[in-house]
Amino acid sequence: MSAYDSDIQSQQQPRKGLAIASLVLGIISIPTFGLLVVGAITAIVLGAIALGRIKKEPATYGGKGMAIIGIISSAVSLLLIAGFGITAAVAMPQLLKRLQNGRESAAIQTLRTIHTSQAEFQAKKQRFGTLKELTEAGFIHSSFANGRAVSGYIYTSAPGITQDKYCVQATRQASSIASRDFNLSEDGAIRFVESKTPRPVACGEGVPLGGAK
Repeated sequence: MSAYDSDIQSQQQPRKGLAIASLVLGIISIPTFGLLVVGAITAIVLGAIALGRIKKEPATYGGKGMAIIGIISSAVSLLLIAGFGITAAVAMPQLLKRLQNGRESAAIQTLRTIHTSQAEFQAKKQRFGTLKELTEAGFIHSSFANGRAVSGYIYTSAPGITQDKYCVQATRQASSIASRDFNLSEDGAIRFVESKTPRPVACGEGVPLGGAK
């Protein structure tokens, strides 16, 4: 076969570039979630263009099967993205609520621990103490007395601590942390206020949650 005949045969081979590109992008789109959607859409567009050209000029363009597979696989990846998106939209609020409930439970447990520590401190000193004093006496960890958030809550001692009275406040660091702020008084009662904006719950204010255990 002469070089001239070889060139003619090469020119007569169907062009499959668009179909191959659609196929490759389509296959890659499934494990990569549509290459952030853009890749899947591009694969569908390229596949559609390839099929249109194949239909009009079958002698010049080929790769119909590859274009179809590219389009189908890209459509599947987009469906997967939609499915994951719907699942995330349903599950995310529930997850956030569980996280908020977990932070509130941790704050309540911390306040109960502080109440137990106050009782031990009073038995030793014949008075209640501030969070700093409880820390210095070794009853609670210093993280609860340094004004920094612990699991999203900041703990403070309200002024006016005496030998028979105290109040500790647990205030959210931000509104996204949880929905309730708390306080703890000398009788072991934990009270809360539910609001969108975090704020310290004044001593004696709020809905009783229950005594310390």
